[in-house]
Amino acid sequence: MAAESPTANGKVWATMTLIALGAVPAGVLRLSGAHIDPIVGAMIYGGGIVCGAFLLSWAAEVAELDISGSLAIALLALIAVLPEYTIEAVLAWDAGASYNPATQVITDEMARAAANVTGANRLLIGLGWS
Repeated sequence: MAAESPTANGKVWATMTLIALGAVPAGVLRLSGAHIDPIVGAMIYGGGIVCGAFLLSWAAEVAELDISGSLAIALLALIAVLPEYTIEAVLAWDAGASYNPATQVITDEMARAAANVTGANRLLIGLGWS
């Protein structure tokens, strides 16, 4: 196997740096609290998501050098679904806080948690069987 030249290695690092810098505007916009046009915001956040996806896929490819490919893909899948589980945890926490055992009324927070879990499972099952 031929070793990579220093020039090729530098190009790889330059590309990775460029992709990582492409995600920075989304983080800056989120942390600044600035209110911009929704179309522009969607483009900035979309670019940040695409850049993050590229970095995660490159990390999974590199991880396959040290661990099995199946484990690398499993870790990548776990990272991909963690935001969904975080949202479900927050909604479940809010639903539990809104429940009143004396009245036993279904609150809006409880309905949101149930709808989110049901919708997420339908998406996962539908994509898994297609």
